[in-house]
Amino acid sequence: MSHDPLDVDLNDIRVFVEVVKAQSFTGAGNALGMPRSTVSRRIAKLEKRLGARLLHRTTRSLQLTDIGSSYYERCAQSLRSIDEAEVEVRASQDTPRGKIRVTAPHDLGRHLAPIVRRVIASYPDVTIDVELTQRMVDLVGEGFDLALRAASQMPDSSLIARRIGGGDALLYASPDYLRERGTPKDIGDLASHDCLVLGSSRNHTWRLVKDGKEITVPVSGRVYVNDPAFTRTLALDGGGIGLIPEFLACELVAEGRLVRVLADYHAPSAGLYVVYPSAKHLSATVRAFRDALIEELSELPLGQNAQRKKTRTKAVKRARAAKGVSHAASSSG
Repeated sequence: MSHDPLDVDLNDIRVFVEVVKAQSFTGAGNALGMPRSTVSRRIAKLEKRLGARLLHRTTRSLQLTDIGSSYYERCAQSLRSIDEAEVEVRASQDTPRGKIRVTAPHDLGRHLAPIVRRVIASYPDVTIDVELTQRMVDLVGEGFDLALRAASQMPDSSLIARRIGGGDALLYASPDYLRERGTPKDIGDLASHDCLVLGSSRNHTWRLVKDGKEITVPVSGRVYVNDPAFTRTLALDGGGIGLIPEFLACELVAEGRLVRVLADYHAPSAGLYVVYPSAKHLSATVRAFRDALIEELSELPLGQNAQRKKTRTKAVKRARAAKGVSHAASSSG
């Protein structure tokens, strides 16, 4: 006899299993918090749907039929599995555990590494699968939990895109290149320099901003790349002047390996986003990684206001520390 699986009522099955355990309708009702009449009605409904007698009932005893005994064993095992699955899912919402898949552009890989180390050190039951790629990954279709993306704006979609900050691309070159070719004094000087152009070979201009006004600047170059990190590598090697995101160059500038040129100019800022499929049922693991990303990467120099932001952050931390010391002193007094 065929039946519709959607007709199966797990509550009826749970009542049946509890009746067998309690060896009475009254005991099952007490355990489940329902009257004896409801227990009896649910058992009758279950037997009618199955077309089989599961229990022999008398005024003094309750016995399983042969088919009822077999049905009970399977149902009890299935309910245990369901209950264990429920516990596992609920636990995963409270404590980070299991595998998380993350994707990011190559140029953000070195900033991602310490975050990965921090998360796995904090949560021993978490494993992280990181894929660095320049392509726009389909998070849902390819089974990724979270992405880190840089873009001037995020397209409308069902994904949640949380902006961490905005970053400027600035003009940099190596000291060796500038000694050999000279330092450009004016934007027009770029035409006589080797410019490392981000984009296709059809792109012979840079869009730059000075004093809030955007201009298009003709550039000359023989190298065209699609990866800001590779642009940085070429600039370090003396290959020319590159338009490089500030957060990729700041440490190299501090080390004296790159020099900023034409400091009045920058490229229109892009945003840095953490992207994930849904905020409604976000697992504890994804939440932990997302929060670590936001905390760590918001400290990066991501634009003209970065120093102000960093100063504000340090001031807030000092204020909190001072408040803590003051509170401790008053408590001890």
